[in-house]
Amino acid sequence: GLTMSSPRQSFEERMLQQQDRARELPRQDRPRYVGCTESADVRESVVRSLLRTWPAGSGVDEFWTVVGGLSGLDSLAALQGAQVPVARLVIFDRDPLQLSYGELVLTLIGLFETRDAFVAALFGRSMKAWGRLVGASNMLDFLDLPIDERIEPRVLEMLPSHLRDVYTAAFACAARREGWPLVWPSFGHKEKLPLRRLPNAKRRLGGGRNEALHINEAGWLKDEISYERARQALAGIKVEFRSLELGDLRSPEAARRVVFISNIDGSPQFMNEQALGRLRLELSGGTGIQSEPDRAGFRDAAAPGEGARGTRDGQPGTLLLSTRRAEWLPWGMM
Repeated sequence: GLTMSSPRQSFEERMLQQQDRARELPRQDRPRYVGCTESADVRESVVRSLLRTWPAGSGVDEFWTVVGGLSGLDSLAALQGAQVPVARLVIFDRDPLQLSYGELVLTLIGLFETRDAFVAALFGRSMKAWGRLVGASNMLDFLDLPIDERIEPRVLEMLPSHLRDVYTAAFACAARREGWPLVWPSFGHKEKLPLRRLPNAKRRLGGGRNEALHINEAGWLKDEISYERARQALAGIKVEFRSLELGDLRSPEAARRVVFISNIDGSPQFMNEQALGRLRLELSGGTGIQSEPDRAGFRDAAAPGEGARGTRDGQPGTLLLSTRRAEWLPWGMM
């Protein structure tokens, strides 16, 4: 079982204790990401950028998202909130286990009507029964609650057989605090993590250290409304799971689509400038367009520039969305 932390220990000591323990209990079956490696601020800025660039009331034919830490669901929930219909969802990843994890999360969202039930299915504890709002400063108290051992077998029974192994692994990571990196319910936004004495490396998201679901902070698990929007968006949609290396993507048909690639364009290990140029070419119909990305991107709240005008007139094209850019690629235009 879990070692309960003593109330006399500092937050830092308790967090480090969990990290050390998780390192000693590696899980070979852990999906590469169980939570998100981006901050709550970055997640919010991506959604703002999408809503600023995509015209209200104009439908999305296809929404493509990499599985990653599932922050693509933030945009799906936001489009639902803006009453922008999405006809088809393509969930892709190069890693088969990550793709299974994406399918698991969508299945759990379909199974559980409330955010509390969804969170309990992963963390093995009920926020509602605890009676407090989980946040950065008290999440260790939430994780110190004993696991409700009825949850895992109950969920396993509800799942199709091909998703049971990946659920067992995800539950071990989130609820039993095994496997590295650790996934946390929250990680700070308006309220910061009380980690003044921890070295930066230990308290950063990403970098193979920490992941978070940003419950009560940002994204589709921010509150009941965002969770309900994600559920509604997924309820009436055609979903396809596709094993795909972004570099192998070939021109899809002309359509109005959003392609969310998370932070793949932020690191040469995932995608260098040349590969990014090829991707933009394919997404615009392979005709040689070289439109300049809106690199100023998310921090500037000005009206959309040239790139966004094409989205207004109903023409096909792709909004290439990432943690760094929101770039409209008109279809077949030089």
